[in-house]
Amino acid sequence: MAQSRLSINIYKVLWQPLFRLGSGLANNRTKLEIIFMNTEYSDSTGEPFGTASKGIRVLVAEDNMVNQTFIAHVLTQLGISFKLVADGIQAVQAVDEEKFDLVLMDFQMPNMGGLEACRKILAESSHSNLPIVGLTAESIGDIQSMCQDAGMREYISKPFKRSDIEAVLARLKFNVSPIPMQNFDHDKELLKTTIDMIAAEIPQLADDTEKQLLAENFPEAKRALHTLKGHCKLVGELAFADFIQQLENQLTQNQLPAAKSIEHLKTNLRVLQQRLRLLSQ
Repeated sequence: MAQSRLSINIYKVLWQPLFRLGSGLANNRTKLEIIFMNTEYSDSTGEPFGTASKGIRVLVAEDNMVNQTFIAHVLTQLGISFKLVADGIQAVQAVDEEKFDLVLMDFQMPNMGGLEACRKILAESSHSNLPIVGLTAESIGDIQSMCQDAGMREYISKPFKRSDIEAVLARLKFNVSPIPMQNFDHDKELLKTTIDMIAAEIPQLADDTEKQLLAENFPEAKRALHTLKGHCKLVGELAFADFIQQLENQLTQNQLPAAKSIEHLKTNLRVLQQRLRLLSQ
């Protein structure tokens, strides 16, 4: 019982806003040492906590409507936010106006081709590290050298498949959580409506979890976590859902989750909300 009460007190200290921590606590080395000794960075098996996938924003520069439709379909399934433009001039302008994590750039476009647009984008110091991947149906010449000379990281040959896009994302170290479109009857409008609702609910559910844990009302805290877990599974955030399940299991056993676990929950709920907001654009 004493150990449980100590965990609750530690938890309350870490959840309180910084300005509420008095100088006496801040200077109390013993209390701070206890807090950090009880901080957990993994679950009981030593495995890292499951995390929510960060939102990815992709610019697609492609003038062919068929290719636009296919790429949009694939990126939606992968849970990736995107913007479509139809030529190199629009691509250069879009990158200046908005932050992107990746550009998919067609070679042959009206007004300005992809290679020239790539050079213009990367010439700007603020965009010099932006990954650009070429999209080409070219079958002559040294395509790889052309891409490298323009500053492109990679290229995908047309016609391409979903697996080709996934392979490039993996090589560029983008971690994606595909959307289980069957959960939405493959209806993009239903998906958008649902993720908007989930994104709007996350702050209130996070607050409810915090308040109920501080009040030691484990059943209500578990109820809020259960709802969050369901939302995560619905949009394909399975690793994070597993982590939330661990918290539920602890509450079922009347065990207060460690402070680091709760901080991990809060941080990743923010990440999830940001990703869903991006997807609704």
